[in-house]
Amino acid sequence: MAQVAVSFLLLIGAGLMLRSFAKLQHVDPGFQPENVLTMQIGLNFTKYNTNDKQRAFFETFLDKVEAQSGVKSAAASMMIPLTIGMTMMGDFQIEGQPPVPGQALPVADFRVISPNYFETLHIPILEGRVFTRADRPGAPDVAIVNRSAARHFWGAQDPVGKRFSVDGGKAWTQIAGVAGDVRQYGLDKEPVDEIYVPLAQSPLLDGILVIKTAGEPMSVARSIIELLYAIDPNQPAARVRSLEQVRAESVAAPRLTTNLLSLFALLALGIAATGIGGVMALAVGQRRHEIGVRMAIGARPGEIVRMILGQGMALALVGVALGLFGALWLTRLMQQLLFEVTPNDPLTYIGVAVVLGLAALVACYVPARRAARVDPIIALRAE
Repeated sequence: MAQVAVSFLLLIGAGLMLRSFAKLQHVDPGFQPENVLTMQIGLNFTKYNTNDKQRAFFETFLDKVEAQSGVKSAAASMMIPLTIGMTMMGDFQIEGQPPVPGQALPVADFRVISPNYFETLHIPILEGRVFTRADRPGAPDVAIVNRSAARHFWGAQDPVGKRFSVDGGKAWTQIAGVAGDVRQYGLDKEPVDEIYVPLAQSPLLDGILVIKTAGEPMSVARSIIELLYAIDPNQPAARVRSLEQVRAESVAAPRLTTNLLSLFALLALGIAATGIGGVMALAVGQRRHEIGVRMAIGARPGEIVRMILGQGMALALVGVALGLFGALWLTRLMQQLLFEVTPNDPLTYIGVAVVLGLAALVACYVPARRAARVDPIIALRAE
């Protein structure tokens, strides 16, 4: 019974993690990671020490990358989704909404991107337009907000054409479009309020390239790096990997926890089934004379099988009941590990009870069949 109870606990934990991981895998991240190569490029600040030099490097490199065979589009950003990197949180003032003394200003994540960023990652533009090469220094400052920021800060109003300021009203930035939400910090994290600004108007010293390829992303990595060295022989590229690898790494921790719990649960299930089978086999051996007497006075083999199965399943049911009470308490500790699954998920509990019950039934059936084949004459003579 203790083995069954422990097995039930572990199976519940594994079942909850499996359902949570399955839901996590089906979350829409807001972008398409397929066939996207990423690489980090940190410019030497002593060489690229002005905004013009930084802007020129990325624009020249991106133009050459997009001209490469097998490349559909390329863009640069200050960070890529599903990673924890450089963030730029900032507050801003919305035009027509003067600051109220003692009240905090709106806050959002500011992200620097090049014009083809949304196209490369297939992030939808819901309203307005994307950035173009015309969005440069000297032109009006523009930005694109995500759907979460649009809903949060402008409500039912159309934010396209509205303006905000990050310097207390000295300069104003106009919103050119609204993009779809992206889960930037993890599949299990809700989208945050984001404001995208063009790279040409806010140059980067440390950027990450995202390159949409026609085939396997890593197949073009070498040619892209060679192209980088041709532009600047002293400029290294780091963390070269596909965006699908980034996505897989973002769920590595829950995957490991799920795999370990599943392994322990299966071992516990095997031990519990073996234990039940062993106990019932021993009971059949000790009650061989009794079973012989029952069959001698008219008990049918089916009745003997049902008797042994009933006694074995009674042990299993008591173990399941003990495990159920333990699971209802212990699974609360797993709350932080679960995603869109409650610790008391009824489907998991029912499924585990059925699996454990079937395992116990199979474990009891073998000694039950052996008991039904006892020859009453031989059993009585042996006594």
